[in-house]
Amino acid sequence: MKCSVIIPTLNEAQDLIQTLLPLQVFRAAGHEIILVDGMSQDDTVKIATPWVDYVEITDPNRAHQLNVGAKLAQGDVFLFLHADAIIHENSIKQIEKVLNKSAWGWFDVELDNNRFIFRCIEKAINMRSRLCGGVTGDQGIFVRRCWFERLGGFRSLPLMEDLDFTHRLSHWVKGKAVRSPLLISSRRWEKFGTIKTIFTMWWLRLAFYTRIPPKYWFGWNKYPNVMDKEREIDCQ
Repeated sequence: MKCSVIIPTLNEAQDLIQTLLPLQVFRAAGHEIILVDGMSQDDTVKIATPWVDYVEITDPNRAHQLNVGAKLAQGDVFLFLHADAIIHENSIKQIEKVLNKSAWGWFDVELDNNRFIFRCIEKAINMRSRLCGGVTGDQGIFVRRCWFERLGGFRSLPLMEDLDFTHRLSHWVKGKAVRSPLLISSRRWEKFGTIKTIFTMWWLRLAFYTRIPPKYWFGWNKYPNVMDKEREIDCQ
C-alpha cells in the first residue's frame, strides 16, 4: 500500500514544520507528501519544499486544493491532513488495519491544550463521528483511491466539503476510526472562545444539512464572503 498524504495550506508557516517532521518516516517508507498551497502570503511554500515530495500552488479553496492534490497523487490511499495536525509515526500501520476492514476511515483526535474543557471537546468530537458518521478534515480523513474517484472527489463547496464527502461515503460503506489519536491544534477555540466556537461549528452543520445558502451562514451584512470567514476561523 502506498499512501499519498495531501496537505492543503494557507499561511501556515508558523506551525507547518511540526506537522511535516513526523511525516518524514512516511517518506522513508516509500509514501509521498503533497502540499497544495492556496497562494499563501507568508513563507509556507519555502518552509515546506524540502520536506515534501510535491508542492502545487492553486486558488485558495480547500475543496479545490484537495482535489488538485489527489490528481497529483500516485498512491492507492489518500490521507487528507490539516497543516496543524501532528500524526504518530505508526499511523500508517493503523490505517492499513482499518482499510483491511473498510474503504475509509479517520483518526480520533486529541487537542494540544491541557485544560479540562478541551478533554470534553475532543471526547465529544470522537463520539459524534462514531454515532453520526460525519467526519471533518481535522480528523485526518483517509480513503482508498478507487472510492475517492468513484464519488468524484470533493464537491466544490465554500465550506463543509469534508462533511459532505464523508456523508456521501457513509451511504456506501461505513468508515472506521483509528483510536491512536491525531494531535490537533486548539487555536480556533483559544482565539474565538470555546463556547462561541462550538456554537459556530454546530450552526454551520445545521445550515449545511438544512441547505441554507452559504452566503447566509455568517449573516448577510457581516460576512458576505464565506471564504473570508473560513480563513479567519478555520472552523472545520
